[in-house]
Amino acid sequence: MRLLIGRPDVIIPVVTSYGKPCFLYNIGSMFMKNGIEYLSNLTPSSSNIAVSNMQLNDEREFDIRYANYLSTNDAAFIDIMKIVYNLYQGYDVFCIADVGDEYNELFVESILKFIQQKYGFNGQILGSPEDFLYTQDSTFTIQGLYNLDIDKERFAILCQNCGN
Repeated sequence: MRLLIGRPDVIIPVVTSYGKPCFLYNIGSMFMKNGIEYLSNLTPSSSNIAVSNMQLNDEREFDIRYANYLSTNDAAFIDIMKIVYNLYQGYDVFCIADVGDEYNELFVESILKFIQQKYGFNGQILGSPEDFLYTQDSTFTIQGLYNLDIDKERFAILCQNCGN
């Protein structure tokens, strides 16, 4: 299983030529296309003071606050779990984001760190379609599967309550 993130001009050609079932999400790109679910809650709105008003030069503090946002905001938790749960189900997940833009790249890197630290699953950023040839599968750690079991329960309850 792979979690791969990149610009639309990188990810779309890879997914188009990909021969296996997979999931494709937009997690932070201006590129909008029918059929690509936009996980808009992964980027906090300006009303979320804890994350949006931070100094972007303090990466560690940003990662801590952003992880807290992903864990405590129900809508953001549902969006991150859509990615993680599909990986757990054995699918590769591709995400488009405007990496290269300093603001979006900060969120992308923080999402990858969150997934790696909480679930032990390593995602990768693609800089070109050719980078796909050098990607490697990842798996969940034992501790990550334990964390996922706990989060799956919350995810199911939240999805049942909101009709997702």
